Amino acid sequence: MKRLIFVEKGVAEISGGEMPVCGKDAMLLKTLYSGVTNGTERINLMGYGGGGFPRCFNYQTVSRVEECGAGITKYKPGDIVYCGKVAGHVEYQLAEETDLLLDVTEGYDLREAALFGVASVSFHDAGRAGVNYCDKAAIFGAGIVGQFAAQAAGALGAHVTVVDIDEDRLSLALSLGADRAVNISSDEGKQTLYSMRPFSVIFDCSGADIMQQVIGDGWANGLIGNRGRVLMIAGRYDVTYAFGAAQSTEVAVMHANHFNQDALEGLGRLVKKGVIKVSPLIKDVAHIDDAVRYYDIMRDTPGKLMGTVFEW
Repeated sequence: MKRLIFVEKGVAEISGGEMPVCGKDAMLLKTLYSGVTNGTERINLMGYGGGGFPRCFNYQTVSRVEECGAGITKYKPGDIVYCGKVAGHVEYQLAEETDLLLDVTEGYDLREAALFGVASVSFHDAGRAGVNYCDKAAIFGAGIVGQFAAQAAGALGAHVTVVDIDEDRLSLALSLGADRAVNISSDEGKQTLYSMRPFSVIFDCSGADIMQQVIGDGWANGLIGNRGRVLMIAGRYDVTYAFGAAQSTEVAVMHANHFNQDALEGLGRLVKKGVIKVSPLIKDVAHIDDAVRYYDIMRDTPGKLMGTVFEW
């Protein structure tokens, strides 16, 4: 059985593994496509957060059901499912009906479905922040999570501004429905962004140190408005901001973790209706045997990656 593992810091390789054995309450899944989780996998590739090697962490596979235990009632051999179980990029895996699963046998592009994990994370995050049609939202970071977050916020009715320093990514966000896009690589761009304040909700999908801009360092001088919400998505160790500035506008700093079954099913409905678009975010499709070079890019120039899908 093939699997992709990180054998040491910054080094990925394809190796073998033991074939899982299907039990009574399990299904044996054969991977057809797996999607790269850019941020989470880079954290593991580079050894952040402690722990040793080898390791791999991925939760995006589209698989065919090969075998079902006697306790499986919802699925049958031949069905195609998205599975959000944290199993890594593996050729075969076991899943139970209580795992994060979505039947994608009909009505879905299977390559698109391989990115339903990161899309569901963003959709869950928009719900976590309570985004609604009254909101003026700013999305910092136009990578794949930010792109999906912008679409999710728009689908919930918000007026959406996407903020980044990459013009191509900003153009992509506009093509996917963002109302505005602001390049803050220049002082002029930063001034333009400040002229748009206050925002009622801000998503940090960048991982950059932006909290001083967002909350400010004095009385109500940040980008966020009164009783606004700031949702931290991109991973980091420490977050610092001026307490007095946050107090002045009663800012809520929020966190979100992964996604749940409701978010996955909601995301699936919106993709089927064409409200959330996945295909324009797929930049690279490669066979799993060629996967290692994408982890070299992830290690050295992660900004070059967008949606990456492996065929098996």
